[in-house]
Amino acid sequence: MGPYELRLLNDEDSRDLLIKKAFPYKKYGDKFPDDLHELVDALSKKCKGLPLALIVLGGILSTKDHIYSAWEKVLRTMEWHSDGKDCINILGMSYDDMPCYLKTCFLYLALFPEDYEISARRLIKMWIAEGFMPQQGRKMMEEIAEDYLDQLFQRSMVQVSKRHVNGSIKYCRVHDLLRDFAMHQAGKENFITVFTNPQNNNHCGRATRRASLQSCGPQFKEYVGLKTRSLFLFGLKHTLPKHSVFRLLRVLLIEAMRIVDLKGIDRLIHLKYLGVRCCETLKVSECSLGHLKNLETLHIRDTFEISILPDLWTINTLRHVLCNVGFLPEVPWTADLPNLQSLDCNWSKSVTLKASLFPPHLIKLTLMDSKLGQDPMPELGKLNNLKKLRLLGDLYNEKQIICPAGFPVLQSLVLSVKTVEVLTVEKGVMPKLKNLSKSYDIKLEIPPELMHLI
Repeated sequence: MGPYELRLLNDEDSRDLLIKKAFPYKKYGDKFPDDLHELVDALSKKCKGLPLALIVLGGILSTKDHIYSAWEKVLRTMEWHSDGKDCINILGMSYDDMPCYLKTCFLYLALFPEDYEISARRLIKMWIAEGFMPQQGRKMMEEIAEDYLDQLFQRSMVQVSKRHVNGSIKYCRVHDLLRDFAMHQAGKENFITVFTNPQNNNHCGRATRRASLQSCGPQFKEYVGLKTRSLFLFGLKHTLPKHSVFRLLRVLLIEAMRIVDLKGIDRLIHLKYLGVRCCETLKVSECSLGHLKNLETLHIRDTFEISILPDLWTINTLRHVLCNVGFLPEVPWTADLPNLQSLDCNWSKSVTLKASLFPPHLIKLTLMDSKLGQDPMPELGKLNNLKKLRLLGDLYNEKQIICPAGFPVLQSLVLSVKTVEVLTVEKGVMPKLKNLSKSYDIKLEIPPELMHLI
């Protein structure tokens, strides 16, 4: 049972829930405007005690001025005859109330399966790859995308399941009724088509620009092809048409498939986002990823039987690489990857770890399961733009790691290395650190200025 699937509320509880959602950042007690009291009663009764309806309506009211005329206008919008679809009517009203840019981002969520926990970081990269964000510089686009997701949360169109330490959204979900509404609306607008089985899909017998195939059979192949811009594949047990068919594809996400063959994917010259998760085998031997000259994000996780990716590091547009594969720098970073900002990888233990082998503008770095023979901190401390660092799993074989210098702008350090028992940070190191997270009962030897982080 989801967090909004509750019993019907009485009038008093309905009123309290509506006020709580309408004033999410304020205490509403005595400060609640007197002239809104009668409107709150009328508005809450329109929801017939349905918690989700109250929550979504409260999200609408939270975006309005807290004055009588603004709330009374919302009430007039709800002058429909009771037809047993009060919750759907309110969802539709909330959708109609959104600006166009939010409608697009909300409908995109229908691509994910029911009860799917959506990574905000991945979602934002997909939105950018789709071109949903205004062209105001790359960094600005990511900030705008985060703001869009916050706006959807404020309107109660998404649920936050986990936040980062700084308060930003880390994972989110979509309530079942909201997802069903998004699927229906996206199908009507031919914006997204979701294929599950012949009895449960929203396709209209026409090709779609964005398709999500979820544990369905091969009968839906005919609806994806030349016009498809985004393709999400979840748990398919059959093969797909050749990758070369999807010439305009910008986003490709493949999850929970036994064998994934990327042969021919190098012809998708418009591809900006490629994700492969929870698959048994990934075949890359007969493709040249270096031909994907517009690729910005590569995300390969929880996928086994994969070798080092060929000529990946020659893609100048690459900004984010998250892979559980061996990492071996083959070319000078400064010449080939000027835009790479985040990297998750297993460093090859056959290569000595040096700061000069990392991209010069790297902001986020995760190293895992590399079984290094050297303490990584002296070299990593030389990465002058690094803001977030995670060291995980079987990374280092010794019991102590020491940070003698550096890390001038590091803000977040996550340390979860199995063998390490002591972290030593010298005075003056990591002056900008705001978050220090550790596990395995690691003992900390840190200067006084960092003690407040414990």
